Amino acid sequence: MTGFRDPHIFESPRLASLLANSSSPAKGSLFLTLSSGIRIEADPDGGPIIWLYRQTSDDDVRGWTFLGELVRERAQTTHSAVWSGNWGKNFECGWVSRLNEQGETSTVGDESDALDVFGAGIQEG
Repeated sequence: MTGFRDPHIFESPRLASLLANSSSPAKGSLFLTLSSGIRIEADPDGGPIIWLYRQTSDDDVRGWTFLGELVRERAQTTHSAVWSGNWGKNFECGWVSRLNEQGETSTVGDESDALDVFGAGIQEG
């Protein structure tokens, strides 16, 4: 791994709804992202990754269940030579936030049409 850091805890009713029929034992209302990356020396398809976890149960914030990759790109990938740099080798400070139609941060329980928005920085290299 190139890193394993920057935990971010968030609530997402939409993500919880999508996972409602999941076979995972995790049923908590909180989710957690960890920023990371896989070295290309270990895996030719390595690159930046955001790992996703779910609170195992609502009454304990110490227990988390690994769900898998939320976002993954190949190292040094670029989608546009003009409008973007490359994806580097490690995501930094990945986060998810809920925004309403006005672009304001939305709190859990209101505005069911709010969107979950993802953002992260990139470690070049």
